[in-house]
Amino acid sequence: MKSYRLVIAHENEMLYRSIRRMLGQLPGTVIVGHTMHLSQLPELIKTETPDGVVVGFFSSNHCAGRIIDTLRQMSPELKIVVLFNDATEMDAAFQAGADAYLLHQDLNIELFSAIKITQSGTRYISSQIQS
Repeated sequence: MKSYRLVIAHENEMLYRSIRRMLGQLPGTVIVGHTMHLSQLPELIKTETPDGVVVGFFSSNHCAGRIIDTLRQMSPELKIVVLFNDATEMDAAFQAGADAYLLHQDLNIELFSAIKITQSGTRYISSQIQS
């Protein structure tokens, strides 16, 4: 079975380390790159050619849609899982090309599910938003 190659990006060090630790335990997943600087993400995607990316934003991050759109244009097959504090950016994130939208508060419970579901080509939305 081929490994699922992931890149992680998050500006918050505590969340970044938590995501990295969790994904290191996901069977069949290899973390091929990581950054705490979102500006470095496009270059990292270009050099590492991952299957997916987990990228965390804060709702006040006005460049989230532009970053998602850039990643989608660079790699149409890339699975993009985004993390936000609330649902205010969900429509814009999906319009820009995100495959999954998770709330930071659901990270520990739903990250594995979001990755697995997006691998199959299905969009994923945090359960807190769906209810």
